[in-house]
Amino acid sequence: MVKKILIAVDDQAPDSCFVGKGIELANQLDAVIGLIDVARLSIGFVETGMYTVELEDYDRKRAVKTVEEIKQQFPGIKFTEFEEVGEPVEEINTIVNEWKPDLLVIGHHKHALLQRMFDNSKERRIINTLNIPVMVVPCG
Repeated sequence: MVKKILIAVDDQAPDSCFVGKGIELANQLDAVIGLIDVARLSIGFVETGMYTVELEDYDRKRAVKTVEEIKQQFPGIKFTEFEEVGEPVEEINTIVNEWKPDLLVIGHHKHALLQRMFDNSKERRIINTLNIPVMVVPCG
């Protein structure tokens, strides 16, 4: 039985293309909804004058903004929020192990056939490493 659904968003799909599907499913199942956008750690680009701390702070702000935009798109929906920094697949795995959701919902942008054939996408790595079902919703 699905009691917790984790929805993972990122800066590539911050719109409601798949978040709405996750919320719809959660409402049908009377499940709690978790929302995560992982801010990425960065090695920095010293030669361009950008340092790790600046890039990490920028991505933290981006992640918070994305989550806030989603909350505004879906007023009245109560989300359990997670603010993680690191490599997205690893951090999602950590949340799955700690919060114990029954399902992960992610979006996937449609790409050209050649790119899909050679791409080691986050979506593929998530599907291959998690021990819970993953619902992948195609986005534009």
